Amino acid sequence: MRDMARVSRFLSIGAIAGAILYCITEIVLHVLRPEYNPAERFLSEYAVGRFGILGTMAFWLLAGITAALAAALALEVRRSWWLVATCFLLSIASLGFCSLALFPTDLMGPNGSLPPIRTLTGIVHDTSTSVLSSALAIAALTLPWAYKLDPRWRAVTVTILTVGMFIPFWLCIASVLPCPWRGAGQRFAVASGLIWITVNARLLLRSPQLRPD
Repeated sequence: MRDMARVSRFLSIGAIAGAILYCITEIVLHVLRPEYNPAERFLSEYAVGRFGILGTMAFWLLAGITAALAAALALEVRRSWWLVATCFLLSIASLGFCSLALFPTDLMGPNGSLPPIRTLTGIVHDTSTSVLSSALAIAALTLPWAYKLDPRWRAVTVTILTVGMFIPFWLCIASVLPCPWRGAGQRFAVASGLIWITVNARLLLRSPQLRPD
């Protein structure tokens, strides 16, 4: 039991550290690519061209922190169908981020318009984005029910639900924004996901105090 707690703690710390490193990487990329307008350019476009290795690394970081959270939840929260579904969805999201790293996007046209040239890798990238976004949004809504079924975590149900609802909210907003503002909407969606992951990981760090001897 204590070994599982140590592993869970390691995974939770890794998720938090990974989220911080991701934010630093994106800030650096935005400084290095001043010709990109953050309001209209998607984050995926920073993984193409100059300094693309940093953008690709950012996707691997997202894949890692999502997988780390799924593993930590599997170790700490009482097993239920809600938990299994959540961990499965987080695993799908993690694989989706891996796909984004492996298949670069197609660069957008002027003023955030659709890419003038579509490639197979770009189509795979966009499809992976849709799948992982849906998986993460649903996971944010199923996880609170998994917490609710575990007496040790029931008290955080409302908090996690409240934080998690911002993920589907911003994803919906980003999908209806005009082209010149879709980049900004995407950044709010990504930020809400990072906050949700970090809040969950921070709560899981309390598990040694919450677990009965």
